[in-house]
Amino acid sequence: MSKNKKPTIENVYLETVNLEATVVIIPEGEIGSKLDQLTPEKGLITKAGYEEFLLENCAANLFQLSKKIEQHPKLYTKVHEFRNELIEKILQLNPALDPDAIFVSRSGKLSNKETKTSIKLSDNQVWDRDDGADFEQLAETPKRFENPFKDFETEPKSEWWERLKMYIIIKRYNQEDCAKILTSRLFYDRQEFEAFIVTVCVQTFEELFKIIDAYGLSQRVPPPMLMHELYEICKKVNPTLLYENSQGNGPDVEDDGPEYDENDESPFGGGRYAHASAGKTKKGKKQKKKFKDVPRDSLLLLSDQIKEFIVGQDPAVDVLVEAIQRGSVGLRDPEQPIGSFIFAGSTGIGKTETTKVLNGVLIKEREGLIKIDCSEYQSDHEYAKLIGSPAGYIGHDEGGVLTNAIRKTPFAIVVFDEVEKASSKVHDLLLQIMDEGRLTDGKGKTAWFSDAIIIMTSNVGVKQIKDIEGTIGFGGVADVTATKREKAFHQALKKKFKPEFLNRLDEIVYFAPLKRKDYLRIVDLELNKILSLLRKNSKITVVYDTKTRNRIYKKGTDEKYGARPLKRCIKKIFSNPLSKQILHGEILEGDYVKTSVEDKEIVFQVVRRDKGIENPPFYLMKQESV
Repeated sequence: MSKNKKPTIENVYLETVNLEATVVIIPEGEIGSKLDQLTPEKGLITKAGYEEFLLENCAANLFQLSKKIEQHPKLYTKVHEFRNELIEKILQLNPALDPDAIFVSRSGKLSNKETKTSIKLSDNQVWDRDDGADFEQLAETPKRFENPFKDFETEPKSEWWERLKMYIIIKRYNQEDCAKILTSRLFYDRQEFEAFIVTVCVQTFEELFKIIDAYGLSQRVPPPMLMHELYEICKKVNPTLLYENSQGNGPDVEDDGPEYDENDESPFGGGRYAHASAGKTKKGKKQKKKFKDVPRDSLLLLSDQIKEFIVGQDPAVDVLVEAIQRGSVGLRDPEQPIGSFIFAGSTGIGKTETTKVLNGVLIKEREGLIKIDCSEYQSDHEYAKLIGSPAGYIGHDEGGVLTNAIRKTPFAIVVFDEVEKASSKVHDLLLQIMDEGRLTDGKGKTAWFSDAIIIMTSNVGVKQIKDIEGTIGFGGVADVTATKREKAFHQALKKKFKPEFLNRLDEIVYFAPLKRKDYLRIVDLELNKILSLLRKNSKITVVYDTKTRNRIYKKGTDEKYGARPLKRCIKKIFSNPLSKQILHGEILEGDYVKTSVEDKEIVFQVVRRDKGIENPPFYLMKQESV
């Protein structure tokens, strides 16, 4: 493995085809960013899929070789031997990319670091699966797509599937069983939900998937599209099995349990405490998700999942997650919020992004993030917008922005952005939320925050930090500066907020300035996000090199504003020229595109696949069994 900071190349001779291949030797520092390309797979990677990844990243002249081989029929018969030999040469020069040297964490992140809970990439449960069965993988992800409802009474219904010109048998569930299916687990996205419903509703779905693979349908049509077509058929038979009804919110089902008034404040009667513990819902109403509904495994994986998307802030994430985990086991007052935090640090280093990611991995609902922009509440009278106008004033019967939102979504992350800009009366409201866990709105109704996480972001102390960053000296200056940085933030917060306010916080979370490697990692995350969408929607594969990555970093980084300019830079110098080439027809569906930098501009080199060939190129073909 190269210890250089830049990738190097080495020419190797391939005996099977009597040709020379150029192999890219990836430096150790770049391995992590390359493996990040596989993060969306959540560790479920087939052997053939990983070999495709190796060829795309390490075979520099792959397409030139493919053209030569395609022009010689005798060589074309040796494509599988050629492919295997080339992969062997790649792994010899890049031993850190050997699947036995790569480990998958419980959250699905790939790295060369082994932990107590990680497994080898080659030991993941789909490694030996036929890579042509991407469609099958959607439906057979281990355990989470097993059918735990096989004992439910169902009515078989024959439905026509136009794609295969055949009838398939769909199970019809009763209303009560549909509600149990919807509330049996949480779903990360719509695609996962639809795959789950297909496996639950399609009778003998395994045989159906084998038919799909036998026809080669999954090679010609994107597997998610096939899964969606099957889901639409299932939905026709079971109309209540909707994604909108999932996420712990099943369809309206009559309940024989006691009715309750959700505004009843009595901890001893049949009010909020009674229904929270018994799980009963008022007739005709949907059950609202609670913090207690979060599985323990999700809480244990929370830190790793957040770190996949938040770069360079591992200590801050650990502090946040540890406080949330404490609250999950009952080590808090049940009336108070799950946790109350101030995120302190300069702009553009991940404070607001952390709240979004936390919502995405913990609550998994759009409504689960309630954001209050405190710059809109600088005047004393504006605090009334949060809880509603007092009786007798215009709009008093409408309730408040905050109280209405938290009553609608009790399990939520409430973010007070730039809290230092808010009026002191808003700070007093926050004091009541942190202390008593409730607010009373203008209509006299109580909103409870016992299932909410309160996060306040603040830029207080940034000016003092700028002075500290100029510290010079010898020895462990960086460590001293980091310590002084936190101390400066704490002193600035003490000047801005009352002691009783700061004392009610669970943690003050300090976000550190980003380093060069952090910015480069953010570039990787943003590019991979864009390119995975492009590959999924347009079947266009784009692979970028280190020069492209470094160019975006140099052009889009401003330490004063943090990582925010990077997204604008990517749109300007990467996405815009790429989209123009696609619109002009210079890049077509199915093309393979490599990027580089010429004259300080990102250029896209297109290698077009032959038209009229539906099968994948030979180097992506799977090994035929003998």
